Amino acid sequence: MERYVIEMDSVSKAFKKHRRRNQFLTLKSTLIRDLWRLGQPTTENDNLFWALKQFDLRIASGETVGLIGSNGSGKSTALKLIAGILTPTNGTVRVIGRLSALIELGAGFHPEISGRENIFINGIMLGLTKQQIRSKFDEIVDFADLRAFIDNPVRTYSSGMFMRLGFAVAVHVDPDILLIDEVLAVGDQSFVHKCLERIFDFKRRGKTIVVVSHDLGSVEKLCSRAVWLSNGERRCEGPSREVIGSYLMSVARQEEARYASEHEQIQEALEEQARRTVGQTGESKDGDGGVPEAVLPDNALDTGKRWGNRKIEIMQFRIVDSVGRERYVFQTGEDVTFDVRFEAKEPVGKAVFGIGIYLQDGTWCYGSNTQIDRMEIDEFTGSGWFRLTFPAMPLIENSYLIDIAVHAEDQTPFDFHSRMYRIAFRSLHRDSGIVRLHHSWSFSDTIHVRRLNADGPVQVDRAAEGAAADGCGT
Repeated sequence: MERYVIEMDSVSKAFKKHRRRNQFLTLKSTLIRDLWRLGQPTTENDNLFWALKQFDLRIASGETVGLIGSNGSGKSTALKLIAGILTPTNGTVRVIGRLSALIELGAGFHPEISGRENIFINGIMLGLTKQQIRSKFDEIVDFADLRAFIDNPVRTYSSGMFMRLGFAVAVHVDPDILLIDEVLAVGDQSFVHKCLERIFDFKRRGKTIVVVSHDLGSVEKLCSRAVWLSNGERRCEGPSREVIGSYLMSVARQEEARYASEHEQIQEALEEQARRTVGQTGESKDGDGGVPEAVLPDNALDTGKRWGNRKIEIMQFRIVDSVGRERYVFQTGEDVTFDVRFEAKEPVGKAVFGIGIYLQDGTWCYGSNTQIDRMEIDEFTGSGWFRLTFPAMPLIENSYLIDIAVHAEDQTPFDFHSRMYRIAFRSLHRDSGIVRLHHSWSFSDTIHVRRLNADGPVQVDRAAEGAAADGCGT
């Protein structure tokens, strides 16, 4: 029979809602307020926020489990209930074994006493004897790299030094159960690597680990199992790769809906502008032959700008995938097509069509047009379209803004949409830069290479590596 060291049975946790206090009420206003409240139907639940609802969890000895979900989903509340920092409103929590929580590092440190004294006080609070702390003292100080400052008051420490000391004490308690809540970014990169090495050492030694993190790559590497929480309830549980895949698909759908709504607002704004220009006389034009810059309504994309003389007018822009579905969130490596519909109100020759892609901070990622690609457009009039397709788009995970431009060979703008549209790419890979370049690794015969996953080193399985799992039916 499997031995569970952490059990949560139908656990719920409620917090009282804090209401804004009126500090300067008069006696009259207080009486009026209280009399008004008497007539309002209220229940006890109206003043409560349920951070966790009927939550069940079983964790066996030696398991590494990740809790994932958006902000406010109940992850940290669950971890604090396991740690005993919080008590459940309903249900029971049972924990077997010595526990160390990397939740609020250094929360028990006193700022006016030295790091040395705080190590002893914190160690005793975590269940060690003075003799055990003495035997581990030098190792704790060296791990935190604070030998030169250990006798200084903690209030003189930087935030990074403070966190490093808290982490060093917590991991040297040698617990049976280790709880980790978004504390892997303590100190510089060298110290982060040291922390990860210690956590992987705990895992190799068969310790039980529970991780809360928004770094899904770390969760996938560390954890064999994951639990996805949403609005205080368990949404999905299973192998970490499958659960993370389901969670990312849900996030992508939410982003897709938001981007599609923004895009629809812009399209409505463009149609309204087109209706306003019907029958417009030349008297509305400015001195250099252009029309005044269009002002998009407040519900359109804030960063949107549009200018040009509208001899050719962009009427519609869509982003579609390889099967023609309109989408705005893609996986890195998918085919992406930009579909632009336009109308020439009079005969126009040698028009140039172009697309630009930018990061949200304005960094120009890529741009091209028909002139750059050595194409010349013959004179035309009426409606038309062009499509620009990027097979296996290599942009890495980020959100991007898109330019659409139609102009003359001499750069006179007909219709220019500057960063009016959004597209997002998502990926499990943690690349840096702008694009994920095709690449391959080679090693000498003396080097044996394995890829690490949640269960330890395994041979690379390229077919499985690219598979998209959705084990929760989302």
